[in-house]
Amino acid sequence: MATFAAPEPLDCAIVGGGPAGMTAALYLLRFHRRILGFDGMQSRARWIPSSHNCPGFPGGISGTRLLERLRQQIGEHGIQNIHSRVTELKPSVAGFTLTDEANRTYEAATVILATGVIDELPAFPWVPQAIEVGAIRLCAICDAFEMTDSVGHFRANGKGSRSRQVSAILFRVRHGRDHRQASSRRC
Repeated sequence: MATFAAPEPLDCAIVGGGPAGMTAALYLLRFHRRILGFDGMQSRARWIPSSHNCPGFPGGISGTRLLERLRQQIGEHGIQNIHSRVTELKPSVAGFTLTDEANRTYEAATVILATGVIDELPAFPWVPQAIEVGAIRLCAICDAFEMTDSVGHFRANGKGSRSRQVSAILFRVRHGRDHRQASSRRC
């Protein structure tokens, strides 16, 4: 196994290259921390057709464009982002040992897990296009507000799906309806 040869020990490894991971990297850089990011290039944000919940983009921004701009920003600041997934994380004397999918190891005093979730999409060829045009939404946080007073569908699978379904129901409330009444409904 090869060990990453950082000039000094890493203060933090950030696992996840979506908006949360890249934002964490930018903040840690501002505190002069030695950091390394891991980006499997599969951020869920890439599926967002347009989001209005990102400060600084009042007209909205697509998830793909947001990721591009964040990658550009961290690159301009010299933050190293490895395009590889972390496959193992273990405690070590230095803090943590991370192993990536290329079987390289890295040492870091701390680790931020910003891995998000992986959606299990229906196996139909039209699903990516339906997501792209907003006919199917994946995230009650990013997408639900965009659907206010609209008809749409949220996809939720696996453990924790019930809470995502509840969130979707809360946002399906028509404008002017009592939100407390909707939040007490059962799925």
